[in-house]
Amino acid sequence: MAENPQTQNQEEPISLFQQIPEDRSLVVIEKMFTKLPKVFIEGNSLVKISLVRNFVNCSEYKSRSGATFEGCFSYENGELKKVRGIYYAPHPPIISLKSRRKMSYNIEEMKDVIKDQFEFTNHRIKSIMESDKWLVKFDNWHIMIYDKVVKGKILKFQLMDQQGNLYISMPPKIPTPLPFERVKEITIYNHTIRFQREIIRFKNIFAFGGMAELIYNDNNEYVRMEIVSDGHEDISREIKPKGLILFTHPKPDESID
Repeated sequence: MAENPQTQNQEEPISLFQQIPEDRSLVVIEKMFTKLPKVFIEGNSLVKISLVRNFVNCSEYKSRSGATFEGCFSYENGELKKVRGIYYAPHPPIISLKSRRKMSYNIEEMKDVIKDQFEFTNHRIKSIMESDKWLVKFDNWHIMIYDKVVKGKILKFQLMDQQGNLYISMPPKIPTPLPFERVKEITIYNHTIRFQREIIRFKNIFAFGGMAELIYNDNNEYVRMEIVSDGHEDISREIKPKGLILFTHPKPDESID
């Protein structure tokens, strides 16, 4: 007896659906910004950037023996979870511990030390434990616990050009005043960037996993920019008046945190 085609059609979509693996997929959501965030990850180079001093850079390190390490955990509902990235920390750490000797020689034991500290703090000074989610930065000698942190998002701004692993993008306005200097040339690894006339180079920009430079054309006219690097084609572009340009480049031949 032939199978009912209607039944077959009903079963096939379910069977196909179950075959599709749940692989992680990068999804870009377009959003308009009028100002740069204080901390963020540049989405092309994955360079972590902070435009303020009060930040926490969460990168992971573990020696071959496992006896020396550093990293970050989030702490919520009594559980520690490994996290990475960069965070804006509007306040100093609510708890800061420092030891002259290593507190622990393995990460699992360090987790117990951190949990014990939370338990002690919760019982003795409960009035300051306003948050229910915390960021813990640690190494063998230090534990710092932060509350009310904001994790930097991965952002891809409009790309002006690219030379090898050097990304040139056009970000929105900076979120806060920054010290600056006037320059006609900057260097990022093996890339030399020259400007037809002096432009503004912002200082005190903290970058991890690579280099970042932020410049501003404060002139009332276009300024020509020339970028040269061995092994790459030269780039010549015009920077519009009052235009901001962000240069980012990951560390050569190294993995990015």
